[in-house]
Amino acid sequence: SFSVAGVDTKEKSEALQDQLRQILARRLNFDPNDKEAVWIRDNVSNSMQSASIFSAIVFFIWIIGIGTLVAGIVGVGNIMLITIKERTKEFGIRKTLGATPASILKSVIFESLIITVSFGYIGLFLGIVLSETVSKIMESMPKSGDREFTIFMNPTIDLSIAITALIILVIAGTLAGYIPARKAVKIKPIVALQAK
Repeated sequence: SFSVAGVDTKEKSEALQDQLRQILARRLNFDPNDKEAVWIRDNVSNSMQSASIFSAIVFFIWIIGIGTLVAGIVGVGNIMLITIKERTKEFGIRKTLGATPASILKSVIFESLIITVSFGYIGLFLGIVLSETVSKIMESMPKSGDREFTIFMNPTIDLSIAITALIILVIAGTLAGYIPARKAVKIKPIVALQAK
């Protein structure tokens, strides 16, 4: 059993196997084209296959993460639409009393920001708690000899990805609050006061 530096593709691995088979065929007197004469275990192909499987898993996880972010954005957008629709009369009263459209817009955006940041932080915290719980469960499982599932041990969350997701959620939540609020502040006070 040996490894050769620089053999990191399937083509290089097959070329090495052919060279090895040629050398062994000369020394042990067998046909170098006879694949059954010498068995060569090729770990490069196995590792490349494992890498492609894990790449597919990572891609799938990214799809789930992006879908979750989109669902969160849609949820915040719906909450803000309902909130602004229910508060249309309040906005009319505030405008009648002299509130500027900018002050109403700021208050709605601030509310949207508070909702997004607080629930984004709660989601991030719950994700970390779940990850740590899985880690503790995996550590407490009995070991089965040499075969341990070390790949599932100590799951970690990349802090940069978590913070990036939170920032995207905050920006999207702010926009989700801004768009309906912009429509609400354009309504004339008399129309807003007549809203049901």
